[in-house]
Amino acid sequence: MKTVLRGLRTMGVAAALALGLSGIGLVVGPAAVADTVMTATTTVNVRAGAGTATAVIGVLPSGTNVTATGTSTNGWTKVSYNGRTAYVFSTYLKAAGTSVQTPAVTTVSFSATTLEAVNARTGPGLTYSVWTILPNGRAITVTGVTQNGYAQLTDGHWVSSAWISVAPAATTPTTTAPSTKALTSKSSNAALPAITGQVRATAALMIRTTSGADYTSLGDIPAGTLLNVTGVATNGVTQIVYNGAVRWVNSSYIVPATAAGPVSNAASVALAFALAQVGKAYVWGGNGPNAYDCSGLTTAAYKKAGISLPRTSYAQFGVGTAVSLANLQPGDLVFYYSGISHVGMYIGNGKIVHAANPTTGVAIASVTSMPFEGGRRVA
Repeated sequence: MKTVLRGLRTMGVAAALALGLSGIGLVVGPAAVADTVMTATTTVNVRAGAGTATAVIGVLPSGTNVTATGTSTNGWTKVSYNGRTAYVFSTYLKAAGTSVQTPAVTTVSFSATTLEAVNARTGPGLTYSVWTILPNGRAITVTGVTQNGYAQLTDGHWVSSAWISVAPAATTPTTTAPSTKALTSKSSNAALPAITGQVRATAALMIRTTSGADYTSLGDIPAGTLLNVTGVATNGVTQIVYNGAVRWVNSSYIVPATAAGPVSNAASVALAFALAQVGKAYVWGGNGPNAYDCSGLTTAAYKKAGISLPRTSYAQFGVGTAVSLANLQPGDLVFYYSGISHVGMYIGNGKIVHAANPTTGVAIASVTSMPFEGGRRVA
């Protein structure tokens, strides 16, 4: 039986969310020295410079190692990230091999429903074995702990967060013993607003505690994650119910959740790969893993799914079957300009992921942001 299912839309490079809890002290990162291996103590942004005003060039999931190439200065540690100099907030780094003791925390379980047939795995990632296959519409219970784009079930197994719909469950919180594992989320005692629908993140997306400038970042969720919304939006942010509490996300990076997923397992794997590259650089002729051009990205995405594509956008336009703009499905290739000089991959809800240009890099865009010439379904 094939075990690569459409539920595997969210990949690990897209970074998982590990929420900090009120009452839990921050772990102060050591003053790193050159060429010291450090470990992220929570999901944390990797930035181009030593400050929050600089561009986010990647995300370190909790537990990921990175090499510090200089001492900590003004609260930021210089690191080597994907072959370039970058910076990580020192508070969220510790020397590799050391443990971080956390006090007892309150956890709560949540009821959820699978949105498609999805693999339940022994750990949070594609490298872990499949324990069973949960059918579409199966009622499940999750712990509120997420990692690498996967949600933990109360039985200890993991499923892709992109293909489950989560709502608070009427269960009694239980206290757990101190642990060095990822922090779990804390439920809100306040009455939660009604959920009016769902949206999908089109990029790695910050979870905010408030809608104003006084917000605290709770980390980033991966592109492709489904979120429950309340219908409230203000100041350019949208209200969501996330892990049992009211939170906020940037309205520019969400689209209405589509009922239709990729039409095949291969399309699902390819699309998940392409979404995981968002934020990486554009280089003409780039084949990855750190930079791509347009056809290099689509070639690499479908190679991940076991399908070989021609290397150029023009040649890829001759593969598979033709699909009109109105009939595009997630995973379809989308081509632009007379003579076919650009290609992207359809996400759904009128959006594509593509390696745009040297200024933008790999990004999300409207399917009609360029002159559309046709779509092709290759899997």
